[in-house]
Amino acid sequence: MTEPDELYTLRAQYWLGHYHMALEEAKSIARRPMNPNLKAEREEFLARAWIAQGHYDRVTATETP
Repeated sequence: MTEPDELYTLRAQYWLGHYHMALEEAKSIARRPMNPNLKAEREEFLARAWIAQGHYDRVTATETP
């Protein structure tokens, strides 16, 4: 059996256009331990949701690796 997709809800909220809910989901799963690839993907969806809401300053203010 495969592992559950830890970012499923985040992706679903984002692709459905529920950007505020996607941001809340991203914040809630940030506390969980996850591998670096999933963490990077979470950060990407977080930035994309901020951009979709017009919060460009938040995206440009965050540090990138």
